[in-house]
Amino acid sequence: MNLLKLIRKEMEVIQNDAVDGEVKENDQAKVALLIYVSREERPTHPHHFKPGALNALLRVSGIISNSPYMLVLDCDMNCSDPTSARQAMCFHIDPDISPSLAFVQFPQLFHNLSKNDIYNDLLRTGCEVQWYGLDGLRGPLLSGTGFYTKREALFRSPTQKDLSHIRNRQDVGCSNDFITSLHPDNKVKAISNNQHVSSRLLEEARLLASCTYE
Repeated sequence: MNLLKLIRKEMEVIQNDAVDGEVKENDQAKVALLIYVSREERPTHPHHFKPGALNALLRVSGIISNSPYMLVLDCDMNCSDPTSARQAMCFHIDPDISPSLAFVQFPQLFHNLSKNDIYNDLLRTGCEVQWYGLDGLRGPLLSGTGFYTKREALFRSPTQKDLSHIRNRQDVGCSNDFITSLHPDNKVKAISNNQHVSSRLLEEARLLASCTYE
């Protein structure tokens, strides 16, 4: 599993135990790849908003892991339930609902609050109204954190069966590696101990995380 997290002004491979053509018996006990990523910042370009940061991570992870599903969390949150991935996958891989499913949202709830809470820390508006599909489109509200999303859903509408409509740089930008990652038969060339492969992918990742890419 690859873990990517936003920090400021840096992209760095923190841990890499992958060895080309070799599988170790104790690899399961280690983090396969840990990378810290931040979108480039320039005063002349907007860079303070979550959607742009998520777009940058979506592109960078596409050429490094290309995992079909992603967990999105705010920087001040963590996942306190280790079974959440399994719970989300019960919906994502269900053949009856998966074709029309984009994400599985876990409520951002706070516990042990005072019964006399006057600051709406129970988030009643979001948890009891909006998340029941009252967004005007008969669909659920995406709160921006605490959800497992399907990568493919971010590139197509429910009426499109696949990503064949994405054909050139006008659709997703100038990175050939990123365009290739959208093909269903693509095999990821992950960062490894091969210095040449790692350097090239890191340079491409920096391009994808630049504030001018979009």
